Amino acid sequence: MDTGPAFSLRGLLLQQSGSILPGRICDPYLHRHRRYLQTGEKKTVRSLIEVYYDGKCGLCSREIGYYKRLTPRTSIVWNDIATHPELLQGTGMSQSDALLYLRVRDSEGAIRTGLDAFLVIWRQFRGWRLLAALAALPGVYSGVSFAYQKFADQRFKRHAHCQASVEPSATPASSRH
Repeated sequence: MDTGPAFSLRGLLLQQSGSILPGRICDPYLHRHRRYLQTGEKKTVRSLIEVYYDGKCGLCSREIGYYKRLTPRTSIVWNDIATHPELLQGTGMSQSDALLYLRVRDSEGAIRTGLDAFLVIWRQFRGWRLLAALAALPGVYSGVSFAYQKFADQRFKRHAHCQASVEPSATPASSRH
């Protein structure tokens, strides 16, 4: 009887060191079942989260680099969607929408956006769980979420690669969550 994925330390280290392609899963079990994890064809308990971030944004890259050095509770796949937009296939997200706000596919397969995405990430790391709990409090949540959205909107407008990703008939602001 299969009890679920068994992660190899070597695979996780290779993934974090950048020795494999971004967005690729190192563990053979997960690689075999990735199709089911992405499409939901089969009810599989996910034991990983996927982060979709703007790797061409200096601040974003530094922050993700910091998280990569920490030890998460759950395996994390880091997807640089500015450099590898093909990693968005099957997610239902356009590149411009994904570049606008941080996105995370949580362990239940739901896509989280903005502050909700940060909360999923912060809950993975010791020392950051308290910040996640505080940021999730009513009042605090709405204030932090509003501030992040304003920051993200300005960041998106300033970066040429973000503006280049906008399709002429669509605007990223139309798909905010």
